[in-house]
Amino acid sequence: MRSCEKAYLEGKLNEIQSRFWIIKPVEELFDVKKNPHNIYNLALDPDYKKVMKRMRKENKKWMLQVRDVGFIAKAMILGKCKTTTLNEYGRR
Repeated sequence: MRSCEKAYLEGKLNEIQSRFWIIKPVEELFDVKKNPHNIYNLALDPDYKKVMKRMRKENKKWMLQVRDVGFIAKAMILGKCKTTTLNEYGRR
């Protein structure tokens, strides 16, 4: 076991050090100039609502452009994987 993970499991890390090991939120947004270590997530900050809206739109556009199969519901994925790979399905 790696020493950092061991320290986390033993409760020896402080709050900021422990953040690496906790489950991350669905969306994250960081000001990398003011916060180069990505400690403070701005995704839920009301002041960044317009930024998040714009970034969601651009991400969706990109996912459609590259045919990212992340849009496919898990129930559909299970059915599609019986007859083809997800990569092949996404390229159709």
